[in-house]
Amino acid sequence: MDEARRLLGTYRVFKDRCLKLPDLGVPRTNRYAKSGQVMPDVFIQEQPRPDERRHEIAYDPDNPILFVLEVLSEATFHHDLGPKVEIYRAMGVREYFLYDPERLHRTGDEPRLWGLRLSAEGEYENIEPVRHENGQPVYRSDVLGEFRMLDEGALFHSR
Repeated sequence: MDEARRLLGTYRVFKDRCLKLPDLGVPRTNRYAKSGQVMPDVFIQEQPRPDERRHEIAYDPDNPILFVLEVLSEATFHHDLGPKVEIYRAMGVREYFLYDPERLHRTGDEPRLWGLRLSAEGEYENIEPVRHENGQPVYRSDVLGEFRMLDEGALFHSR
């Protein structure tokens, strides 16, 4: 039950922002439309999208995706940790964060939230926390600023 509340808290934070800022999308479905296509749980693009396309994602080199957050689940975690990493790298997604509420991949003291940043060489490198608060790692994102998971699973962020 705690994990469900964490996931719901994360979703609410991004949903609330999505309703106010057109650069952030939370797709209405997380089904994969076709083989080879990806549907991130949460994404931020460089430019705002028209209201009617706010929840859609399409590769657009003129409007790159800067940030992706995937919430791992039993059904998707192998894809999120495997093919999607390469697809997002090839698309030039600058930051790829993953949240593992059920500890399907992360164990023990490993944080449930972690991220990868695209290097100048075009490879993903781990993003190290800048510090810890209340046992939670605080990350510095080039897109979001500083943020961390709250106990309820919601993201806290400050520029």
